[in-house]
Amino acid sequence: MNRAKKLTPETRSMARQALQVHLKTLEKAGLVTAQLELSDDGKALKYYEAAPFSLHLTPPTWWRPLSRP
Repeated sequence: MNRAKKLTPETRSMARQALQVHLKTLEKAGLVTAQLELSDDGKALKYYEAAPFSLHLTPPTWWRPLSRP
């Protein structure tokens, strides 16, 4: 039980870092937007929101990735 408590903060930190990397990638691709706001205690908070987009799938477009080795 003690060991699990010690690992939990590390696991959360790693997951948060991975999430930030993926959100930045999605933001660069234009799939999410980010907005910085200040909390009541003066901390900067970054909020993400899905950007409007459309995706048109046809048999040739979804077969192409499946046929790659």
